[in-house]
Order: sequence, then C-alpha cells, then structure tokens
Amino acid sequence: MNQVEVSVCCAVYNHGPYLRRTLDGFVSQKTNFNFEVIVSDDLSTDDSRDILSEYERKYPNTFRVIYQEENQYSKGKKIIFDVLAPLVKGKYMAICEGDDFWVDEYKLQKQYDAMEKNERCVMCVHKVRDVKPDGELLSNTYPLIDIKEEIISQKELFSLFFSPIRYHFHTSSYFFRSSCLKDFAGKYPEFIKKMGVGDVPLNWLLICCGDYYYIPDEMSCYRRDTGVSWSMKMQRRTFRRKNAEKMMIGIQNYAKYLDEKECCWRSLIEEDIQQCEFDYYYLGNRFFTIRNKKYRALYKTLGFKKRMTCFVLFICPWLEKLNR
Repeated sequence: MNQVEVSVCCAVYNHGPYLRRTLDGFVSQKTNFNFEVIVSDDLSTDDSRDILSEYERKYPNTFRVIYQEENQYSKGKKIIFDVLAPLVKGKYMAICEGDDFWVDEYKLQKQYDAMEKNERCVMCVHKVRDVKPDGELLSNTYPLIDIKEEIISQKELFSLFFSPIRYHFHTSSYFFRSSCLKDFAGKYPEFIKKMGVGDVPLNWLLICCGDYYYIPDEMSCYRRDTGVSWSMKMQRRTFRRKNAEKMMIGIQNYAKYLDEKECCWRSLIEEDIQQCEFDYYYLGNRFFTIRNKKYRALYKTLGFKKRMTCFVLFICPWLEKLNR
C-alpha cells in the first residue's frame, strides 16, 4: 500500500449548499504523491451527510468520513485537535472547512514542494480570497498586508500574530507538519482548551515549533456570511463578547505556556494581552474599567460614539437587551 503523504482535514456542519464545491476542490488536486481526505460531519441536519456518502462511494480510496452521533462542537471539542488530528496518516495536514473551497488544482503540490525544500518550516500558507455565499468574488484577501514569497521567521510570526490586525492567514490555506500535533498525543496545552476557536491557538502552537513559508498565489476562497460562518456569528455583539472573554483567557494561558518554554519572544505578546483584556471589558460595557490608567491609551483610540455607548450601557444595561 502506497504511503499517504498528506491528510486533508475537513469539518462539516450543515454545509449542504456549498459542500460539493469544497469536495470537488479536493478531488481535482493533481499531485505526485498520495493524499487522503478525512471529513468529520458534526451531526448535520441538512443534506450534508447524503452528499458525503455519495463522494465516499465514488472515491473510496480518497475519502474517510466520520458521521458523528453527537454534536462534538457543543460538547466543547476542538474538531481539528480532538477529532481529526488523531486520525491522520500523512506527514502533512491540510485544512479546509465545508463551506470554503480550493481554486488551484496544484495547491497541495505547491505547498508540499515548499515544505520539502524548507525543513525548518512547520507551516505553509498562501493568499486567500473572500467570496459571498453565492461564490461571487470580493475585493478582500488574506493576508491583509503584502508579504513576499519567502520564509517568515519565528520572530516575524510573533510580530504578525500579536499585532492590531492579529488574523493574517485563513485556515483554507493551512498546510503543516502533522507531527506538531501528534507529538502531544491529545494532551494539548491549556490555552488550546480555553479558546473558542481552533485556528488561532493552532498558529500559537505552531509558531513555537518553527518558521512559516508563504506562497503569494491565490489558491482558495473563504465564503463569508453563510448561516454557520464565523463572519456571520461575529456580527452579534453578544457572540463577540463571549469570544473576547475566551480570547483573553486563552492568551493569558498562552503567556504561561511561553514562560514554561522560556520562549525568547514572550515579551512580544505583552501589548496583545492588554488589548484582549481591554476588548473583553469594552464589550462587557465595563466603562470605568476601560478608563483605568492601565488601558488609557487604548481607551483614547475609541471614538466618541463608542465611549458614550459603553457608558450608557453601563448605566442602563437593560437597553442592550431591548435593542437586541
């Protein structure tokens, strides 16, 4: 039996309207190595399971589908870390969720070649285009800043991820060494468990292991504002507040993790720790807390309208419920 070099991991939940485009992007890949596709369907209630079963029958040597009997996300499971990573056979892992899709049939081959040539790199990423739910192209791309095709050092990565922008590379571009997760044997650091998302702590974990390689080719698309997409959820203030709390707790635990590892880049995240705390207090309408001397510089960056909104909701919290 030929060795699997790459394991493509796909998390699916009610992605029926978009799923065929995603799966077709997998099977269209042209490579000189073997790859597998592992899909976890998190108890979808639409036709996602029927579509997955169809592709599993059509491509039995490519697809492995796990049909969950209970929704794992609602149980606090991280799909990539807890469900998919233990099943991979490949030397490398690639990620694409069920509503995003790949547009370059040589995507895996390009990333594989880049990683094979650069052994000190633990992750390869590329440019990603935003699209509407119907697939119409939007102007926004990731990363949000210009980066040349080259190795991004650990120090540069810490500066990128712990900056005002914070989010640079979309998950549909992730291609990394599976050993970085397998070495933990499921016993991941506390900051991963505390986070509400999986992509941010995955990057925090990987940048401790080595450098990244960036390819400027536009090889995948992020479908915004679908019913289950992160961009849609983040339009709700209550969701943003809960996410800010998890981010604050997560980065505080990450700081402890870096201290334990005696990481030389630990000092680069201090400002971001403070920013996470400020975001949480602001979204919680903690008006007098955000005016504290510790957060004064961040408070001054808020516009007059935001400051007054926070103050009014601090005095009359029932107004926010009325507004919702």
